[in-house]
Amino acid sequence: MDFLYDGEGGRWRKAKQGGETTYYIGSHYEVKAGVATLYVFAGSTRIAKITGVDKHYFHKDHLGSSTVVSNASGVTVEATEYMPFGPMREHTSHPHRKHGFSRLRFTPIGTEEKG
Repeated sequence: MDFLYDGEGGRWRKAKQGGETTYYIGSHYEVKAGVATLYVFAGSTRIAKITGVDKHYFHKDHLGSSTVVSNASGVTVEATEYMPFGPMREHTSHPHRKHGFSRLRFTPIGTEEKG
């Protein structure tokens, strides 16, 4: 895995060995495999993800962790429960989000990093 960062330390590109590359434009926009994704924020809280015509909404708990993701119809498409200090207790469905406990980003090896 190869990462490139801008002059302010923000991630600009992530390239996986084998070819898949993701480009990041700030924290609101990314392009992966030619498909653009827009993240919608209310202040510093990520509340939605729009990829093409698909819309997903993030529902946070009291710590700011995305515990439920719903689609445009309001149907739960992903749910996650956490144990104290962050380990995942239970997870259902395909991940529509890449941030978990207290806004940490999931990595390909299953750990989380701030981002």
